Amino acid sequence: MRIFRTLLIICLLFQATILFSQEDVLRPKRTTTTTNEEIPDYQIRFGIEGGFNYNMVNQTMNWSSEIPQSIYNVFQSASGLSPYFAALIDFPIDSKFGIQTKFAYDLRSASNTYTGIADYHTPDGDVVDGDEKQELTATGADISISAMLRYNISQEFVFTIGPMISIPTDNYDQKLVQTSLTPGNYFYDEYGNRSTQRTLTYKTSEINTRFGFDLGFAYNIPISESMILSPQIRLNYYLDKIIDDRYGIYDDTRESIFGVAEIEQKDEKLHAIKFGLTLWF
Repeated sequence: MRIFRTLLIICLLFQATILFSQEDVLRPKRTTTTTNEEIPDYQIRFGIEGGFNYNMVNQTMNWSSEIPQSIYNVFQSASGLSPYFAALIDFPIDSKFGIQTKFAYDLRSASNTYTGIADYHTPDGDVVDGDEKQELTATGADISISAMLRYNISQEFVFTIGPMISIPTDNYDQKLVQTSLTPGNYFYDEYGNRSTQRTLTYKTSEINTRFGFDLGFAYNIPISESMILSPQIRLNYYLDKIIDDRYGIYDDTRESIFGVAEIEQKDEKLHAIKFGLTLWF
C-alpha cells in the first residue's frame, strides 16, 4: 500500500517541478525569428471530461455448508452504468511524453438479479420450497484523483497510465427488492399486511478509500487551432477492497432441508471501464 501512495506523491511533485518548462505536444511547435533553431512553445493544457463508468463489483462468498440456490447469491456480483465528470491538466515534457492530472467525480451504480429458492410456510403449517427473485441495486459516489504518464503513440493516438486514488463521498446505498414467484407465498409487514413483493433499503457503511491504476487510450481530433476533442476508453483497476471482509452472516433461507450456514464474504472489489469525451483547450 505504501508504494502506491509514494508513487502518487512522486508524480505530483514531478508535475510541480516542470510547471514552468513544458512543451505542449498537442499543439504545433512555433519558431522564433531571432535564431535559426526551433524553440519549443511550452504550454499547459486544461481539459474537461464527461462520460460513463461501467462499474463491475465482485466478491467471494463461502458457505460453511452448502445451500443450493441460496437467494444470498445475488450479492456475489453486480454491474451497471453511471456518469462521471472530470477536470484535467496536461504538463508536456517533450514531443512524446507528458504528465496528466485528473480530478473526477465518479457516480457509482451496480445491480444484479438472481432467482433462488427459500422456505415457504404453507397455511397448513408445512414448509416447502418457494421461488424468490432478488433484485439488488447499489449506488454511491467517489472523488478520484489520477496522476498519469502520457505517451503519444502518434499525433492522434495517446496512451496514459498511472496511480490513482478514490475517496468515497459517503456510505453507499443499497436497495433489495424481493419478489415471491410462488403462488400463495407472501411477505408480511409489521402490521400483518401481506404482499408478494417487499423492498429493503440500507446503507453500506465503512466504504474504503482505494488505490489502483488508471490506464487509458485516447484519439485526438483537432477542432480548432487551440481546441482538441478526444474520445477515450479507460480502465480503473483497484488493488484495494471496497469494503472489508465480513463474517457472521447466517443463511437460514432453506433451514428446513439444509439447516443454517454461516457465510464468509471476502475480497469485494469495484473496477470500472470508462467511456469518455475530453475537450482540451
